[in-house]
Amino acid sequence: MAKAKKPTNREKIEKQKGLVSWLKNKIKKGINKIKVIGTRSGGFYAFKYRSKLYHEFTTVKGKKKRRLEYYDEQPLILMISKGGGYMLGVNFHYLPPKVRERVLTQLKKRYKSNFDDNKQLTNLKWKNIAKQLSYSDIMVKLYIEKNISSIVKIKNTEMEKMIDLPSEKFIGISSKKLWRSLGLS
Repeated sequence: MAKAKKPTNREKIEKQKGLVSWLKNKIKKGINKIKVIGTRSGGFYAFKYRSKLYHEFTTVKGKKKRRLEYYDEQPLILMISKGGGYMLGVNFHYLPPKVRERVLTQLKKRYKSNFDDNKQLTNLKWKNIAKQLSYSDIMVKLYIEKNISSIVKIKNTEMEKMIDLPSEKFIGISSKKLWRSLGLS
């Protein structure tokens, strides 16, 4: 049996350009069409986020320190729950693309019929996600709704494209350094 041909760097770059163009078009069409109020548990979303904690300081043992060392300014999440002005979500950007693919495959297997039909993934609960999903301890993040803007709904079937895009934008650390520190690259 013949091995699959490994894509050349040029082919990888062309694929990235196509995906970036697709995402820009998606955002242009969908921007601000959904408000945070219209989001639902079990859906995939991309948005802009500004963490105020990153910009606040505290004093620890006489030294000034950020309350939050880093965060993703452009999260790509599967929303677990929402309430009290907060959203709890699984942020795929905390993993390198190859690992994202494995986690997405786990979700597709677990929620096959809903996933293929672009329906909300149902019965998402934090304790179930923690047991069933690899790397949930790294990926699950809490977002303050008033710090969210430009939110776009992502169809389940579009997630395969989205996880390949380098759309993460970490503030306070580079994605490669973060993934290395977590032992993922």
